[in-house]
Amino acid sequence: DVPLRTEKLGFGLALPKDEVRPPKSPPFLLYAGRIDAHKGVPDLMKWYAEMRDLHSDPPRLVLIGGKGPEYQRLPGVEVRGFVSEEEKLELMRTALAFVHPSPFESLGIVLLEALACRTPVIVTKKSEVMVEHCRESQAGVWIENGAELAAITKRLSSGDLRRELGDRGRRWVEREYSIESYTRRLLQAFP
Repeated sequence: DVPLRTEKLGFGLALPKDEVRPPKSPPFLLYAGRIDAHKGVPDLMKWYAEMRDLHSDPPRLVLIGGKGPEYQRLPGVEVRGFVSEEEKLELMRTALAFVHPSPFESLGIVLLEALACRTPVIVTKKSEVMVEHCRESQAGVWIENGAELAAITKRLSSGDLRRELGDRGRRWVEREYSIESYTRRLLQAFP
């Protein structure tokens, strides 16, 4: 008779090289993923338009991933489509923040990658899981409108807050999601 038990083992992510980079000038917010309604992109576009009305010098919004060229025509929005892994990581490292508006995520791999790149994250309040990732990592904020997006981008522009949140995010991903931490949990669960 083998006793049954359950263990939360998590997930192991091959972390990108740890490179500290200041945000590019002019600054930009980054979204990575499918550019469609299920990923919350309409909410992001609404927040961004509201932010542009409130922010004297708003950052650009760069979208990478599939579909969505109609957003290219919005002021301040740049749709790059699919990019190489190297370009994606470079964009993540140099973005003012990574914006993840999807209300339906259970585990956002791109969110973890952005945190591993020392970039703070901004998520929707509609996603309990993403809000919990922000709470646990202490490396992100959750919003529901353009006024909140404007407020956090102004605060992140100072540099100190971005650096502090970025450092917290990298440490959290290393501790919770690196291949090494996953391997340790696996070996503890099955000695």
